[in-house]
Order: sequence, then structure tokens, then C-alpha cells
Amino acid sequence: MAHGVSRVDDCKVASGIIHVIRNELRWRDAPPIYGRHKTLYHRFIRCLKVGVSDRIFAALVVEDSPPDRLMTDAIHLKVQRTACGF
Repeated sequence: MAHGVSRVDDCKVASGIIHVIRNELRWRDAPPIYGRHKTLYHRFIRCLKVGVSDRIFAALVVEDSPPDRLMTDAIHLKVQRTACGF
């Protein structure tokens, strides 16, 4: 007999995380189709802690080939500016 709330579909959660990041939304502004915003946030943090994103990026990098595109994340820049006290 299972207790608590049933687990949200992993594909939905992954899509929700990508949607939030791509559109630079706050977690609470995620569309309800992806599930609760707290679920999206907690899964994202859990994946960061265990290094899932590092493994994904490492798999995407091919040795001896230059990248097609370089990108800077605006969120990273905001965090750095805030962290410096400006």
C-alpha cells in the first residue's frame, strides 16, 4: 500500500524545468501542466546536487571539435552582480 502523493511523471518534470529555465521564469510561474512548482524546483536542485547536469554537458562535449555556439546565461550574470554587492 502506497502512502502520500503519487510520483509525478519524470518527462513532465524535465519538460517543466526546461520551460522555466528557457523562459527565465520564477519556479512559481511554471504552467500547472508540468506539476507543482515546488516539485520542479526540488527535482532541479536534487539533480544539481548529484551532478546530473554535469554528466549531461560532459556527454554533449566532443573532444577536438570546436563548439557551434557559445552562450552566456543572464541569470549567472545577475547572481554574480548581486554576490559582489553592486
